[in-house]
Amino acid sequence: MGMVDHNTIPFATEAFGLDLSATYAAVVRAWRSRSGIQYETILTASDQAVSSALPAVAERIQRDTRSSHGVTVGALPVTQGSTRWLTAALSQPAKARRVLPSLLDVHLPFPLESCVYGFLGLQPTDDGQLRALAVVAREAAVSDRLAEMARWNMDPHVLDHEGLACWDYHQQSLPSAEREASIVVYLGQDRTVWAAGYGDRLTHTHATQRALAPHTEDTWHERITRMLRGTFSAAGTPTVHWYWTGPGATDDVLRTAAEERLQRQPIPLTFHMHTEPSTFLARALACRVLNRSPWAWNYRQGTMTHPEMVRRRTVMLRRTAWTGIAAGLCLMAINLGVQRYTQAREQAADAALAEWTRAITGHDHVIRGQEVLLAERALADQQPTWAPLLAAQQPGVLHEWAALLRAGARHELHFDVIRLRPDEIQVRGTAQDWNASETFAQHLEQQGWQVNLQQQDVTDTRRVRFRIDAHRGGTRS
Repeated sequence: MGMVDHNTIPFATEAFGLDLSATYAAVVRAWRSRSGIQYETILTASDQAVSSALPAVAERIQRDTRSSHGVTVGALPVTQGSTRWLTAALSQPAKARRVLPSLLDVHLPFPLESCVYGFLGLQPTDDGQLRALAVVAREAAVSDRLAEMARWNMDPHVLDHEGLACWDYHQQSLPSAEREASIVVYLGQDRTVWAAGYGDRLTHTHATQRALAPHTEDTWHERITRMLRGTFSAAGTPTVHWYWTGPGATDDVLRTAAEERLQRQPIPLTFHMHTEPSTFLARALACRVLNRSPWAWNYRQGTMTHPEMVRRRTVMLRRTAWTGIAAGLCLMAINLGVQRYTQAREQAADAALAEWTRAITGHDHVIRGQEVLLAERALADQQPTWAPLLAAQQPGVLHEWAALLRAGARHELHFDVIRLRPDEIQVRGTAQDWNASETFAQHLEQQGWQVNLQQQDVTDTRRVRFRIDAHRGGTRS
């Protein structure tokens, strides 16, 4: 079976986390709200109460998930699966994804083709390579776990990795400082699971099928000590923060005795306990799906994908297809409407242009596309007829006379003689100084006249005599 298909990790607003074993059961309902994810503990049962309590819970879960499109999330024990960091000597993610399966195959005692596997958190290293967290389990182990849960009337949509879920939820609840050494220990009634790492980076997940109990205490501590020495180097290692979770963590006497004995090994430890440890794993499983964690995982891949997930994906694809079709039809309708509107505007403009052309030319039939040419020819033919009217609209001699008098007044000129024709002006008179007549001549030039100015002697009243001959055409001399 190939790499993980993240489409099998559904989007959900409600999830049921299932922490199930033969001797313990915890079921938690989680849902989204404005204030964050809320939790409701539906069941915690031990020993003989498990088999009697689960049928009613299973019925409620089936009913609620059908009505709300929620999901159920179970876990594969760490003893049935494994995680391993792999490094590819490549810098391109696409090439690294093709190489990682071969790197994983080298570390497995069984064929990779018989496994469900995937790679999470592909990221660059300090030396320019790429690394990813491989998650793998045999298909037979996944099938056996699903069959075991089916005996309790449970059919989870998602089958998560137990250790990865504990670590991820721990980081969401109590984020670790950078390079802080941490270990999350789940004490079950039939197993112990621990996930260790630095900062927010998971390094190892381990498990033993022995629970912490007085008759197993020696074996349990030996296994824990070996794990600590293999994960955290004693030389120069800072304090390791140990977080208790799981139903076994509520036994204060047993937990205190374990802490006293663990303090004897060389690695320094500080102990903490998560709130509500009995439902920690169930809450972790539900929370990872609701938060769409980048480290989310589902062993139910390929042929083992839950039928409901296949159905929901098919419905979503159909809705997407119908949405695309509807959007395409809307665009076609809008385009057709715009085309018709544009055509109507063009037709109205053509009709108006033809009507104006008929009014100008007097023709009843106007060839389309020839409107402007016909109108220009008709106007050219009609120009002699319009000439008297156009001439009458032009400024006359009286207008020129009034303008000449206003200009003379502005320059304080005294006119003795004014002869005005449409294309000629003759002016004689006196100015208060030499500059005044020159300024008046410049004014006439600006009005389009060709001016000839002659200045003569000064009169008895100290005014300068001048003569201006102006006409249209020629140059001033």
